[in-house]
Amino acid sequence: MTEDNNDEQPPTRRGMMNARQSAFLEKLVEMGSVSAAAEAANVGRQTVYDWLHKDPDFKNRYMQSFYAGGDRVEDEAVERALNGVVKPVFYKGKQIAQVREYPDRLLIALLKGRLKKKYAAIAAYKEPLYQGSALDMTPGEIREISRKLEEEC
Repeated sequence: MTEDNNDEQPPTRRGMMNARQSAFLEKLVEMGSVSAAAEAANVGRQTVYDWLHKDPDFKNRYMQSFYAGGDRVEDEAVERALNGVVKPVFYKGKQIAQVREYPDRLLIALLKGRLKKKYAAIAAYKEPLYQGSALDMTPGEIREISRKLEEEC
């Protein structure tokens, strides 16, 4: 009596594709970059784009993985913006200290991304809300500017 053992049969072409797709998608979540994930999974970038155009199931799984990987990248950006990045300081070829730098541009980009409406309203003003120094403003002028900003946001 012969025994069927599916484990010993070679995978079908469809099964190989699913395994390659799964490997790529796992790397995409881990790395957050299509190029890096494709390279790590030993899959050509063009192959990934072919799958996206031809396979709706892969496209759905790709979008989930892409956003999950994007969340990881965003988490890292927030961490760096809020807590800074430690960088070595060298003198005559030797490390003598470390400094913590806070990437202001990164923080600004994150704020603009998360608070689009608020920053779009502020950027939309063509004229300054107040002429002169903020130190010279009366409480009434401060309330009026706050009211204008609230209306826009």
